[in-house]
Amino acid sequence: VERLREQAGGLNDQVASVGTEHADAMRVLRASFDSERAELTGQIAELRAACAATQDEAANARRQHAQELALQRQEVEQARHGRDHKAKMASADLNFALGSLRAQLTEA
Repeated sequence: VERLREQAGGLNDQVASVGTEHADAMRVLRASFDSERAELTGQIAELRAACAATQDEAANARRQHAQELALQRQEVEQARHGRDHKAKMASADLNFALGSLRAQLTEA
């Protein structure tokens, strides 16, 4: 019986030792996991910030492009208006010249 008690005591010590080792290993794993999670959380935050910045840049580029198109449309409209005005003036000049020629032909 005494020998069995000694063996049981030795087994209890081994179980306690294994339990301590297991607890230590779990603490190391938990610390490693927490560290990796913190690193990944930081990387996710950086990626989100970069994505937001890219979206802002894209929105600014779209606004700038729209402004440039509006300016080009305005310039085209002004050029068209100038051409139309010149054409009307040239037509009026031609009509006046034709009228003068008709009057001269009628007199002659």
